[in-house]
Amino acid sequence: INDSCSDYQSPISYTQNTNIGHRSWNIHNPEAIPLLINSTAGESYESGYFRMHKLKWNIKLYPNGKELNGSDSGEVVLQIMLEQLMKPIIAVSIRYRFYIEETGTWFSNVAHFRKKKENQENEYKDDEQGILRNGWILSHLKKDRLNGLNKLTIK
Repeated sequence: INDSCSDYQSPISYTQNTNIGHRSWNIHNPEAIPLLINSTAGESYESGYFRMHKLKWNIKLYPNGKELNGSDSGEVVLQIMLEQLMKPIIAVSIRYRFYIEETGTWFSNVAHFRKKKENQENEYKDDEQGILRNGWILSHLKKDRLNGLNKLTIK
């Protein structure tokens, strides 16, 4: 498996493997920051899938909150997503950290990804779209802090 290349690249950015177990999402397109600032509630952008430790991951950015009803409007939300758990793996626990270089914002957490077992509705949790995800809680970064930036580097 070639861990240095993404299967998909976002049109506004690129991801780069900076070290084993580390990933950098570089949003350096001049049109990208205004696009992020003018996003509506629930609108999201993805880093593009990348492989790390033989699993397929993605980082999702909601620059104006992830709730469609606007309850978290004005908040930047980041999530790490695991596309799938491959057999025989039924669960993965990771320690991750998001760091936004330009604002000095960081968040660290432990995430437990478990696939729902067949015929057991509440045993293991998956989200409504069948994607395993975990992210930071609110009030780490306000959307207004993106004003005046010409790039965004998420590590």
